[in-house]
Amino acid sequence: MKKIFLLALVITPMLMCAQIDTTRQLQVLTGYYNDWYSSPYNRTLHVFYGGFGYKSPNTSIYGKINYNTLSKELVPKTSGFQYELDYYQRITKSTTSWWNYAYSNGNNFPNHRFMMRLWQELPSSFLVSGGMSYYNFDGSDTYSLNGGIEKYFGNYWLEYRTFVYFLEPNNTYSHFLTARRFIKDVNYIQLMIGYGPNDDNPWDNDYSKLIAYRTGLLYVTNLGNKFRIRTGVNYMYENYSGELWRNRYSVIIGLTYNIN
Repeated sequence: MKKIFLLALVITPMLMCAQIDTTRQLQVLTGYYNDWYSSPYNRTLHVFYGGFGYKSPNTSIYGKINYNTLSKELVPKTSGFQYELDYYQRITKSTTSWWNYAYSNGNNFPNHRFMMRLWQELPSSFLVSGGMSYYNFDGSDTYSLNGGIEKYFGNYWLEYRTFVYFLEPNNTYSHFLTARRFIKDVNYIQLMIGYGPNDDNPWDNDYSKLIAYRTGLLYVTNLGNKFRIRTGVNYMYENYSGELWRNRYSVIIGLTYNIN
């Protein structure tokens, strides 16, 4: 069986540990997420991460170490590390950028991963965004592009985002709709629905044309002045072979501590 690679299922907006605001803070990051299914065999991925960061009005930078264990039925357990750097920069008053690079020499993460995204604010509380991703695993390169449009409605935020994966013989596409309800400005509850190839499929030729229906719920809130917690669950109904479908689940837990 081919390897199943690190889940990008919790799409970029849900993975981001920081958003630029008007504060200046040193932060400690800790968290955990997983991914599991039981067809056609039992498979569970666990990822634990920790790191430090600095957050300011125009620039934020974070360094993290991700440790994973992958358990598959009848196959010895594997584990590995990934070293990750996030960089956020406000380019102009209305333009913001995000850059990410990660390296791993293990079996369950891509050897190299590079992602970037730009946001442009428009009148009437609209934003548009565009970005790209590059993955290298065992010498094989994969690329994707994404674009989105966002809109704020008072305490609500809505985003449509699409991805295109450049694969042979045909490109494949994913579509996501995400909504947030803000509580006390910075706390929020988020609902996501999506359709398209699963995010790890571009690195598995057997499954690269298969699709999944998905949904996810995320809650992010401050606990006093020092802590910010994020908890979430995701579910996918995934076509994994021919007419066969499976249930796939994941859980997200993250904690940010503000040093000052």
